[in-house]
Amino acid sequence: MVMLRNLFKVSYQRAIVPDFYGFFELFYKKLIARGPDISRLFARTDMDRQVKMLMQSITHVTAFSATLEPTDELDFISKLHGRDKLDLPSAYYDIWLDCLLETVSEKDPKYDDHVNRAWRTVMAPGIEYMKSFCSR
Repeated sequence: MVMLRNLFKVSYQRAIVPDFYGFFELFYKKLIARGPDISRLFARTDMDRQVKMLMQSITHVTAFSATLEPTDELDFISKLHGRDKLDLPSAYYDIWLDCLLETVSEKDPKYDDHVNRAWRTVMAPGIEYMKSFCSR
């Protein structure tokens, strides 16, 4: 797992440097283009603020894979997106990850199957934790 975590970290750095905002902007373009239901979720969103929140979310999701203990922030995010607030379908997390990996594949010049596996492995526990708050 340590090797995959390191591969993830190095890939993430390659993907966001030198244009971290461009990385997240491309991600949101991909996510919003996935369909009108997802697009509507961001209709009145301050995207600058959203990008900052996503950067923090990735940190908390990846930290969870190392400890299997949610940070207060991950717990808050999970509840916000869960059945008691936004009530997002759990399938949206799979779409989210697919869009994230599509973005990584375009921004990380060394992206390959190993990098893809590292991202999926590191992100999976946190995403599953967030899905556990979904009702559908």
